[in-house]
Amino acid sequence: MVPDLKAIYTRALEAGCKEIQAITELPDYGVSNAMFVDPYGYQWMLHQVHKEVSFADRIKLWEQKGL
Repeated sequence: MVPDLKAIYTRALEAGCKEIQAITELPDYGVSNAMFVDPYGYQWMLHQVHKEVSFADRIKLWEQKGL
């Protein structure tokens, strides 16, 4: 988890990392994430939590979306 996903992700790409997944906002779940691979081949997934969503609320969201 990181405090500022956009800033860190941008910095990683500027340093030579390759994008796997652009920043994806999941506002219902209170998070955003992104993925990249560094020059050594390690894959990274970064998360930023914008708000806490309880497990019970996540279950309700999944049920509403038919997941």
